[in-house]
Amino acid sequence: SAESTASIPIEPTGHLVGKVTDPSGQRVGGLDVTLHLSSGRYPVRANSAGEYQFIHLPVGSTRLTVTEPHTGVITQAVVDIVEGMTASKDLILAAFGQVKLKVVLPNGDPAIASKVSLLATKSDGETDDQGIVLFKGVPMGSHVARAFRPEEEFLRFLQALFQKKCQS
Repeated sequence: SAESTASIPIEPTGHLVGKVTDPSGQRVGGLDVTLHLSSGRYPVRANSAGEYQFIHLPVGSTRLTVTEPHTGVITQAVVDIVEGMTASKDLILAAFGQVKLKVVLPNGDPAIASKVSLLATKSDGETDDQGIVLFKGVPMGSHVARAFRPEEEFLRFLQALFQKKCQS
């Protein structure tokens, strides 16, 4: 019987460990940390202490993501995996807070029952009897808001109603 020998190279690998924290440094457990490789996406759940690990990863640069559960904001990082080494990469969730806006009419009076949109977050709210609207769970950073006069909202409603009747 014929016998043949073949060399099968074992791909070099490395490991990756880290933890997930909120902006204050508190560890956050139970979130999926996803490793993005050319062969696909591989999620692993961080334990109750916010720690995660991936073993036997291909050598090279790879991307990690984790999603802040309240806002859906994705935190990402790039990590270099080195043969025979364990890389460490901690992920800090995006900071979020609240935005309080006061909407006033040109004469300085509060705009009561005015629709307000926080554009980047696609959030809508309505001002109270003092012209104030509060948005919670807003990612930190610069934002653009748009306020509508209360009567503009009513006019848009009438216009939509009119268009609907005309199409019937």
